Amino acid sequence: MNKEETLISTTESEFCLEDYNKLLVRSSKKKVISTPHGNVVVHLQGNNSKNSPTIITFHDLGLNSSLNFEEFFVSNYMSSVIKRFSVIHINAPGQVIDAETIPEEKYPSMAELSEIVEHICYHFGVVNFVGLGAGLGANVLVRVAQQRPKFMTGLILFNCSASSESWIEWMYCKKHIKALKQSEKFPENVIKYLLWYHFGNRKNRSLQNISEKYRFFLENQVNKSNFVLLWETYADRKEIKISREIAQNGKTYFGSARTLRVPILNMVGDESPHVQSTINLNGKLDPKRCTWMKLQDSSSIIEEQPQKVAEAIRLFLHEVC
Repeated sequence: MNKEETLISTTESEFCLEDYNKLLVRSSKKKVISTPHGNVVVHLQGNNSKNSPTIITFHDLGLNSSLNFEEFFVSNYMSSVIKRFSVIHINAPGQVIDAETIPEEKYPSMAELSEIVEHICYHFGVVNFVGLGAGLGANVLVRVAQQRPKFMTGLILFNCSASSESWIEWMYCKKHIKALKQSEKFPENVIKYLLWYHFGNRKNRSLQNISEKYRFFLENQVNKSNFVLLWETYADRKEIKISREIAQNGKTYFGSARTLRVPILNMVGDESPHVQSTINLNGKLDPKRCTWMKLQDSSSIIEEQPQKVAEAIRLFLHEVC
């Protein structure tokens, strides 16, 4: 089946504004932080005491922190984590509701998005943190881990690719970006592509509410111009140059062009379009520091398998913090 023929989309969303607004008020505090790459909206959750360890999240393409992570963090599955950790959810520039349009020439690159994470750390006085990212956000946090390993005590990744876009995917993206630029609203084929990006070619009707939630955000809440700029940034990303190299004594080399130093939990659903990307990344990591997990019967694991994801995160945090 063609990726644009995904069966989970609907022509008319049943997800309403009231439902979406509920996601924005669940125990989070909004702050706008000025950075060298523009103003960035962050949402704060969890334990705000000085000595609490920190988790920093970065969302995926077509979402923001409210849709991607905040509901998950206030679920019962994550109650023990939210009580202990201070959580900083970073939104990519211009991806929140009612965001002002950003000039094209001022939109940050992937490398500059990783610098935004560093600036947020400096702003809040965060000495080290556990990074948690999905898709685009996972790629950003891997760049931080490569350039500033002392910042990271651990890294949790969903659907992560450290490679540049393949020619086929790059052409798909450029085709849809062009259509998006020429339209006042999100064309249906672009919506279908983005739903495929998150869910693959799923026939499971249980995904209906989730896909409607994503569709509603794209059609009604996102700043289209800003979204296009972020999508172009991600589509044009360069490969993160890391590799697993073993010395004669059997130990792994580390360095700016070698593998990452931090412990990593690398997760994906078995029906996700990004399984191979996570496998490719896993092959570049130190096997003693990386755990690769594939969860069954899911594509968007944080939505479909929250209990299993939360359990894996709790165990990982127990080991690294």
